[in-house]
Amino acid sequence: MKNNIRPIDIAKSLNVSTSTLRSYETRGIIPATERLGTGYRIYTEEHLAYFECIVAMSPGFGMEITTAVLKKLQQKNLNSALWIINETQAANYQEKELAIRIIKDLNNILDSQTIANNIMTIGEVANEAKISTSTIRYWEKEHSC
Repeated sequence: MKNNIRPIDIAKSLNVSTSTLRSYETRGIIPATERLGTGYRIYTEEHLAYFECIVAMSPGFGMEITTAVLKKLQQKNLNSALWIINETQAANYQEKELAIRIIKDLNNILDSQTIANNIMTIGEVANEAKISTSTIRYWEKEHSC
């Protein structure tokens, strides 16, 4: 196992800053590090694996879930870590299904309009679909990306 991996080398390989690495350490989501007499952190292959995991997980799960999972892994509690991931994926699936239903309902509302060029306000659409205007705006933004 390779020891004494420099923070700058990890930061460059993951395209993050060294201050980002320190912030992960501050959050307690990587194992504790030792320091050289000069004060520099000593990262190992284990630290590198944690950093790689953070960079891979956080875009899809967010830092809150990523933090919870990695803390469970540090406690050697793999089952709890996997359950956190599973529950998050289930919640994301339910949100996706809701979004699909809302889009389908909105399309049905638009298709059912019989008067040519009849334009509805967002409030009218929200009332017809029985959802909030903020929900429509959110999913409209998500769908356009």
